[in-house]
Amino acid sequence: MKLSYLYDQGSSKQHEDGAILFYPFFGVLDGVSEPYSPGNPPRIFNGGVSGGALVSRVVERQFARMSPRFSTYQAVIEVNKALWRKQRRRGAMLDGGQLAGASFAVAKVAGDWITIIQGCDAFALWVTRDGRVEMTGAQNKVSETFLNDKIDKIMQEVADERGLDLETVDDAARNEIRAEMFDRFYPTLVETRREYVNNPTLRDGYGLLNGQPELEMKWFNINLPRSEVRSLLFFTDGMVPWWGSLEGLTSEEIARQVYATYRAGGLAGLLARARGIEVTTRATSYMDAAEATAIAIEF
Repeated sequence: MKLSYLYDQGSSKQHEDGAILFYPFFGVLDGVSEPYSPGNPPRIFNGGVSGGALVSRVVERQFARMSPRFSTYQAVIEVNKALWRKQRRRGAMLDGGQLAGASFAVAKVAGDWITIIQGCDAFALWVTRDGRVEMTGAQNKVSETFLNDKIDKIMQEVADERGLDLETVDDAARNEIRAEMFDRFYPTLVETRREYVNNPTLRDGYGLLNGQPELEMKWFNINLPRSEVRSLLFFTDGMVPWWGSLEGLTSEEIARQVYATYRAGGLAGLLARARGIEVTTRATSYMDAAEATAIAIEF
């Protein structure tokens, strides 16, 4: 078994991505803080870390001391309980609109089976020895499409109100536009997270590792015979920002494009493609360059 790992912080001020590299458990995390904006400051924890960074560090520490006898299911349940203990507030029942969490894709690679559990938009991709390429989906596609459209609309509204062209403003003006956008966007984000995160009654709800016990009813899981798997990749969404250009493709076609990029240039090639795309969309985006984390295992 050969393992490769890559992490790039991009323009993020906090290290909110995470990696699980504790045999027999492997995977990636994309921490997300509770909703916040300049006018609604985030909760900052000891050491000056954000909620998203805290979640990723707690999960990493939990897996570092996890019993190798645990199944993937047992491991994720234990980690989720630890997150609830860390985030709960006395006298308050927190919901998905108030909790920090993490997208995740994690597997136990031991014995005859590879058991994967995934939630939100961290990804696992596997290639079988007969050449089939498959990948987990973006569970939050519906809500994320809605939120991204809302961000684009508000960004343009703010720019128009100030008589500015989003495509040509300097960095200082763009940062002011982004700050105003986040303040206006904040209520929508809170309500959307509350509605979709770990909601077992909503078809388009998604699993987020945040301490809520309902996570178990929204995550994706699959068991793969280890003897049939040739390659196994885990990556956060920052490694693949080209989803919009793949509209209409099947999940297998998307997986094949991701794998082809990896085969041509390794994890560094995946990151290079991501950064190249981000340069072309930076002017109208709410960020410059996303955090990106990936793990590759070749059997």
